[in-house]
Amino acid sequence: MPLSNTNADRLERVLSVLDPAKGASAEVRADGSLWMRSSPTTKWHRSVKIRGHELHAARAWVANYMARRASQGA
Repeated sequence: MPLSNTNADRLERVLSVLDPAKGASAEVRADGSLWMRSSPTTKWHRSVKIRGHELHAARAWVANYMARRASQGA
């Protein structure tokens, strides 16, 4: 099932503060929480929660978003 527009917009808004070119990363973990860190040396912080059937779509969406931002040079 694809990620809803509402969740995609919410994830994009939250992830927009990260700069993958500086080592920032994000992932959706098994519990459905989005975890982010601004650089490889900082701690992971929990952010929004994805629930239900969109969990797998959210994982793929976050990975694609971060890869796209890294290739654009954020």
